[in-house]
Amino acid sequence: MGAEQTQTPTKIENTITFGLENVHWGKVTKSPTGTITYTKPEKMAGAVDLELNPVSTEIKLKADNIDYYVSESNEGYTGKMTFYNVTESFSEYVNGLENKGDLTVEKSTSQSNPIALLFQMEGDKHATRFCLPQVVVKRPKFGTKTKNGADVNTVELEFTASPRSTDKAIRYKTNVNTSDEVYNKFFDEVKQALRRS
Repeated sequence: MGAEQTQTPTKIENTITFGLENVHWGKVTKSPTGTITYTKPEKMAGAVDLELNPVSTEIKLKADNIDYYVSESNEGYTGKMTFYNVTESFSEYVNGLENKGDLTVEKSTSQSNPIALLFQMEGDKHATRFCLPQVVVKRPKFGTKTKNGADVNTVELEFTASPRSTDKAIRYKTNVNTSDEVYNKFFDEVKQALRRS
C-alpha cells in the first residue's frame, strides 16, 4: 500500500477572527426548469455587524430502551445584519417595493425576492470569504429619533438563509487551500453550483 497523500495547506490557519467587510449581494433568478442564475454581486457599504443562528430539527428514535438513533437536520440559518444605511435599489428589490419615479411604494401584495449574500471576516493570518447563495430578507424595522451628539440611525435586516435547491448548498467559504485565483475572484460572481463529492 502506498503512502497516504496529504494536501499541504497554502495558508496558515487563523488563531482568531474579527471584523466584517466586503459585504456584497446579488439577485437570484430561477428558471421554469429549475436552473438558478445570479447577477454580478454589488458591494454594500456601511456594514456594522452580521450574525448567523443555525436552524435545525433534532431527530431522536427510541428502541431497545435507548436513544437508538440521534441526528440533527440542517435547515440553514436565520440571521441579522446591521448597516448605517442601504441603497434604494437593494431595499426595493429584496422587499418587492415598486419604484414609481417620484415615489417608491410598498403594497400589501409586495413579495420578497431572494438574494445571494457575500461577506468577509478578517483573521490574524488571512481573511475568510463567505457566500450564502439563497437568502430572503425580511422587511426592516423603521424609526428615527431626535439628534443627540453622534447618534445615527441604523438599518437592521433579519434574514433566512436556506439550502439552494440545485445542490443543497447553504453556505460556502474560502479555506487554507483556496487558490489565489479563486480567492481574488470570490466577489466577482456567485458559484452556480458546487461539485458533489
